Amino acid sequence: FLKITEVNTQARTKNKITLALSSVEEFRDFLNMFAEFYNNLGPTPAITTRDGKLKSEFMKKDDKRYFLDLKENSRGRFLRVSQVVRYTRQHVAFPAILLIELRNAINEVIEEFGGDDGGGCTELPPPIERV
Repeated sequence: FLKITEVNTQARTKNKITLALSSVEEFRDFLNMFAEFYNNLGPTPAITTRDGKLKSEFMKKDDKRYFLDLKENSRGRFLRVSQVVRYTRQHVAFPAILLIELRNAINEVIEEFGGDDGGGCTELPPPIERV
């Protein structure tokens, strides 16, 4: 699993979402799409809906649903990712300017561990010898 955590040091809270490794590549592709869209936006505020959404996408994997929303408010543009499992919703948000950094970090995870739930490992580690 890949865990993405947002830490608010002032409120002393943590928000987190988790992705199975089999869904990380699809999530990275959505980040690419959002980064390209963000780069094509001008510096002036865009025409948005009442809730500030600029672009939205949806992703489903097993019993989890993910909502990706690029939004804009008075403090700037940001990506909010919500994860819904059964009746529980968790979300993280980060500045849109960090989309490329997040995508690059996810690429490193994919390169190191693979994009499937097997973790890219073809062999099990050697057994631990007990005395």
